[in-house]
Amino acid sequence: MPGTSQIKLLDETGISVPLANYVGLNQSPLPNLRVVGMPSQYLAEWSKLYSQVSRSPITITEIDWRDPANLILKTELGVVHLGSYSSQFPKQLNALNQMQELPENVDSSQIDYIDLRNPDNPSLHMTETDAVPENTAVPISP
Repeated sequence: MPGTSQIKLLDETGISVPLANYVGLNQSPLPNLRVVGMPSQYLAEWSKLYSQVSRSPITITEIDWRDPANLILKTELGVVHLGSYSSQFPKQLNALNQMQELPENVDSSQIDYIDLRNPDNPSLHMTETDAVPENTAVPISP
């Protein structure tokens, strides 16, 4: 498979395997969750984080950890900014889960991202439109 030498699969315990090895040994479908740039200092937390993400009723398709100061999730509700990974991660996921009806109330194409850095006070950052100034944060109640 061209371009697979840099891609690795990460299991639920944090062990990574080059994609080329997996493809050669196993014809099972690839996982639906993508992880981008996990810093080594968080490897010990991976198993717990993965377990929490996999149990979430909100589908999470990507974990972007390129910036350790801002863990970003791509979800069925949109992009979610969490800030640094911390012990409040389960609370942040719970706040996200409480937003399941968000698409019924807000046009998702107008949401730049959901800010859950403070899960007690989540907000929506809206995309720029003629009526809404850029980087407008709209508080929402979970």
